Amino acid sequence: MIDPSHIKSQKLVKCLLQTRDNRTSIRFIELENYKLWSYMITHKHGFKITETYLGLWMNEEEFDSRRELMAHYGKVTRLNRIVITVYDDINGFSLAMNRYVLDHETAMMKKVLSSHVREELKASNSFEMRIVRGYGIISRKKLDKAVLGLSSDQIY
Repeated sequence: MIDPSHIKSQKLVKCLLQTRDNRTSIRFIELENYKLWSYMITHKHGFKITETYLGLWMNEEEFDSRRELMAHYGKVTRLNRIVITVYDDINGFSLAMNRYVLDHETAMMKKVLSSHVREELKASNSFEMRIVRGYGIISRKKLDKAVLGLSSDQIY
């Protein structure tokens, strides 16, 4: 298994969300997970996706080695990857998940994510959370359509 904290870059979709009571928030979703995530966030949780943008997350080292080139592609912002690894004691394997958050929201999001982990997993060292510092390069152009996968599925 590839250690997810060593991944140098990840394609993202930046989403502006609106709740039923008109609160807004931003999410950064891995491109390959966007279609399922958007279905769940709109149908199960009742959010409205108001805007989408293509983006790329890069760890600090990769970004620093290509800083001048990356600045041409879009707005650059501090964006961290939270890598959560949980050992599934029932099935005997580990599961790694990623969450991308703005730098100033990282500490708060760590607390929120930790609150969803069973205490016995924390106590038995079956849970780990790491922060991978990085940058998001977000397109200045709103995402209107994008082909996802080999079929004709598109984001509209």
